[in-house]
Amino acid sequence: MTKNILEIKQLEPKNLKEIRDFLENFLQQNNIREDNIFILKLALDEVCQNVIRYSYKQEPLPLEITLNIEKDNLVISIRDFAKQKTTLEDFKPRDLDDIKAGGLGTTFIKNAVDEMYFSKNIEKGNCLNLIKKIT
Repeated sequence: MTKNILEIKQLEPKNLKEIRDFLENFLQQNNIREDNIFILKLALDEVCQNVIRYSYKQEPLPLEITLNIEKDNLVISIRDFAKQKTTLEDFKPRDLDDIKAGGLGTTFIKNAVDEMYFSKNIEKGNCLNLIKKIT
């Protein structure tokens, strides 16, 4: 198992490049296909933007990203410190026929990964896990 952790003390839009680079470097070191790298960078960027806008409401709070390779799966865990969510109902994608700002990013995230879920028993905040088969 390969594991890497990035801790951001105050998540702000200026941190998004650092987050994308962190993921890209990890994926390249683990010989992940370029097409998967591109899609996963976009998905993680979208999750982080949503945390900034909707969970943190532009307040710079901490964020922790953990990358794991477990068997044939990449696991991206995004830990925030916002109000707890219990289900993925908060990830309501917009109908693709309804093209306007908002909601399309969650559709993209769901299509970029094979599985996503919130970790249970988190003391404070949320931990969203994105799983992508990498075989």
